[in-house]
Amino acid sequence: ADTKGIIFNLLFWLLMVFAISIGIATFIENDFGSAAAKAAVYNAIWFELLLAITTLNMVASVFKYKTYQKEKLSMLVFHLAFIIIILGSAVTRYISYEGIMFIREGEESNFLVSENAYIHVGLKNGTDEFKKEYKVFFTGYKNTSFNKTINFDGTDYTFSKKEFVRNAGEKAVSDPNGVPVVQLKAMAGKNQKNLLIASGKKHSFNDITVGVNTDAIFKIETTDTAIWAISQVPVTTLSMTANTGDTIAAGERFELKPGVLHAVLHSRVVLANYFPKGKIAYESISNGNKQVSSDLVLMEVSNGDQTFEVPIVGIRGSMPVPEVRNFNGVKVSIAYGSRAISLPFSLHLTDFVLDRYAGSMSPSSFESKVILKDPEQGIEEEKRIYMNHILKHRGYRFFQSSYDTDEKGTVLSVNYDSWGTGITYFGYALLILGMFASLMNSESYFMGLGKKLKNLNTKIWLPIAFLVAGSGVYAQNQPEQFEITKEQAALFGSIPVQTKGGRIQPMNTYAGQLLRKIARKTSMFNMSADQIILGMHLNPTYWQTQPIIKVANKDLAKKIGISGKYASFNDFLDFNNGGNYKLAQLVRAAYNKKPANKSKFDNEIINVDERVNICYKLYMGGFLVLFPNPNNAQASWFKPSDRLTGLPAEDSAFVSNAFPAYHQAYKNQNFTEAEQILNGIKAYQRKHADRILPSETKLATEVIYNNFMLFEKLAPFYSLVGFVLLIILFAEIVNRKLKFSKIIRTGKIILLLGFIAHTIGLGVRWYLSGHAPWSNGYESMIYVAWATIFAGFLFVKKSSFVQAATGILAALILMVAHLSWMNPEITNLVPVLKSYWLTLHVSVITSSYGFFGLSAVLGLLNLALYLSFTPQNKKRLTGVIQELSMINERVLIVGLYLLTTGTFLGAVWANESWGRYWGWDPKETWSLVTILVYSFILHMRNIPGFRGNYALNLGGLLSFGSVLMTYFGVNYYLAGLHSYAKGDPVPIPTFVYYTIGIIVALAIFAYLNKQKIEKDSPTPIE
Repeated sequence: ADTKGIIFNLLFWLLMVFAISIGIATFIENDFGSAAAKAAVYNAIWFELLLAITTLNMVASVFKYKTYQKEKLSMLVFHLAFIIIILGSAVTRYISYEGIMFIREGEESNFLVSENAYIHVGLKNGTDEFKKEYKVFFTGYKNTSFNKTINFDGTDYTFSKKEFVRNAGEKAVSDPNGVPVVQLKAMAGKNQKNLLIASGKKHSFNDITVGVNTDAIFKIETTDTAIWAISQVPVTTLSMTANTGDTIAAGERFELKPGVLHAVLHSRVVLANYFPKGKIAYESISNGNKQVSSDLVLMEVSNGDQTFEVPIVGIRGSMPVPEVRNFNGVKVSIAYGSRAISLPFSLHLTDFVLDRYAGSMSPSSFESKVILKDPEQGIEEEKRIYMNHILKHRGYRFFQSSYDTDEKGTVLSVNYDSWGTGITYFGYALLILGMFASLMNSESYFMGLGKKLKNLNTKIWLPIAFLVAGSGVYAQNQPEQFEITKEQAALFGSIPVQTKGGRIQPMNTYAGQLLRKIARKTSMFNMSADQIILGMHLNPTYWQTQPIIKVANKDLAKKIGISGKYASFNDFLDFNNGGNYKLAQLVRAAYNKKPANKSKFDNEIINVDERVNICYKLYMGGFLVLFPNPNNAQASWFKPSDRLTGLPAEDSAFVSNAFPAYHQAYKNQNFTEAEQILNGIKAYQRKHADRILPSETKLATEVIYNNFMLFEKLAPFYSLVGFVLLIILFAEIVNRKLKFSKIIRTGKIILLLGFIAHTIGLGVRWYLSGHAPWSNGYESMIYVAWATIFAGFLFVKKSSFVQAATGILAALILMVAHLSWMNPEITNLVPVLKSYWLTLHVSVITSSYGFFGLSAVLGLLNLALYLSFTPQNKKRLTGVIQELSMINERVLIVGLYLLTTGTFLGAVWANESWGRYWGWDPKETWSLVTILVYSFILHMRNIPGFRGNYALNLGGLLSFGSVLMTYFGVNYYLAGLHSYAKGDPVPIPTFVYYTIGIIVALAIFAYLNKQKIEKDSPTPIE
């Protein structure tokens, strides 16, 4: 038994060390970059040893606790899954690799550029040659050494790293032992660059080369008293102080002076500074953890007789340019950067296709059309690579990542990890199987808690709920324009429209989706979505001035030039510069990044750009897909602005003129004529597409469904009923003479009415969509909320609390569902990652947050009950706490299973989207931290000093902080794939500190009161 305890305790303390380590690593990554986090933690030897010891401890626990016995098989499967997942990650860590393939149109490639960086060393003497690459992990956080000695032709050559500068920028400094250094400012059009050139060196810029004391098109000669220049082409000078100029003939020597502009060919240079004795040094360019320039490695190379300091510049993900030094006839080259990895086949890029939105530079989609050539297997096939459509061949997986700025080349992310992925996926499958089995196994700990609950006689009615705050209201004035009446907008909203996904739905549905996408709101200016969208069609000039485009990021708002959270369409146009789009360069830069490298700021730029483009299409009538094709109703419908070919003249005229006529009639306030035109459009639709059009009843039902917003209203309904009943429960606990049985029964009836409405709502959605309402993230969550309430009524016979507890979960799930609903997908508007895996991942993982939130509430309530202990109520409250704690433990188990499943579903999504199932992104890392924290809480019952209901409830309450860090903290305070942009972090609200203080005080006083009552009692209080 002691051996078992030692193994168990060691295992879970190892897991806590693991959780703390990876949590710290996310902050290292935030400050110093991902390479620093890998060097300090993820790829460190001590971290690998920690994982190895933890895995061995898991294996030992299988035998010590005999989980191979029949009644414990579900536990065995569950824990073996983690062992297999760790083994799979080890295979990925040591065997697999990633890289990038760059291909230009019309060319082919059979090699990758490695993800990792290497020091490349070469020595050559005549025909003798030596080449080798050494994998390195240099960071600005940890001083990693590099020292290699190579014997070549009987001589030892030593290569030592002296300094590493991340994001290195050049600067000139004085040095008594230095050489002349010239600093120039070079310009060509909008391109500007500072050139630092030491004596004997030359630099290229635009169409010229500039050298100092060496031959070049623009040669600079230095003396002790002055700087001279000789150009191979004529030079035109302009004094920027005296405003005088001159022309200097080619080959004529002239003095180079500050403040004089020299035009050479199509370039211009100005002397900025001169160091008669200086050197070029390097400093890190401060820009958070973002890689904005190449890194510098200062190497010392020596053969015993000669020693050189060689600065080499390079970056991971790019092939290096070597620096060469001559050691008595032996050429020594050294470089820093990625290496080429040869493939046993090649890809030929026939075409790179980039689709843009009309009138915009924003990409709509992009893909690579390639020919796969594998002579060994006799394969030469055409393939397509685009978002969520990868190319798999011989264990390699190719993902569309980015493209060249001239749009003539593609950038593919490549992953080789067939064994590691297969083993890990098998572990994921076992994990889910084990969790499901443990919930169903009658001998499992989870089911044992259920049996204990049945034997309790407390029969408590305990509703718990959150009081949901009402939606925010923005104080904005009614726009001054010709009136868009609710009645006319409702008629407009009843017209069927075809979406890009092919669904035919009322314009009312489409208008709501569009406004939610643009403004993240369901109404504005006291106007419905129908009114606003119709107004944008009928009066675009006015609506271009209205602040309806949501801009959540403060830094982006400053760049746009707005002070609030909403911008108008015109705010994005620079009218002082020809009406150029202000976000053009930011959008281009964001789209050019690999998905894994996009920050939250990049994603916000893409989202805002998408909203701007939706507005543009609205102003241009782009979403008015109202007119079926008379020749083929199944084909894409027409918009009024489409170029029509092959249609009968009568149909062509109607499609082109119907909406403009409606526009004019409405503008003239001739509503009778406007209504007639709308009815005419409906008649045209019925004439040519009656077979595929929804019935009038279904269309009308959908409008009612949209306007009633049933599921959004149910969340505060469930919460309010539960909150009132919670107050009643406390009143009964404080005063046993109070009886509220009638009110409690009324509360049950009210909840039942909500459940019936919920059921009807699901039925209506099923009727409207034509399929069961759990096919996407939103539908699955409202269904889970329904199932949660149903479970409450199903198990209400023994404990009314179960019904109330599931009510709070339903409210939480509905709230999360409507956070997602506020940003629904409309069509394939941007080439972002859209996958069912992602939807499933988010749905499951956010559902777990509801369970953990309930656990925190239960923990808080139990601490309050401990604080309420008196000798008189001790027996009664002990029974209450015991039942609540058992339920709390079951809630924690379900929450942990959901979080674990959701996290690993996210890993599958990541692997299917961009080729790696785990990359230590801060969001996924903190999800793992939360899994480990709650695993520790659930196993504290086996650790001396951490047992008992008090520890369980306190742990459930405090652990919710890890959930908040995962859900909110990562977004605002860390950088990564799921996080916000770098910049000043959002200050922690003051109420957070007060809340922590209250919880700490409650925990302390509850414990002291518990101890006090125990002293006067023959039996301990758990």
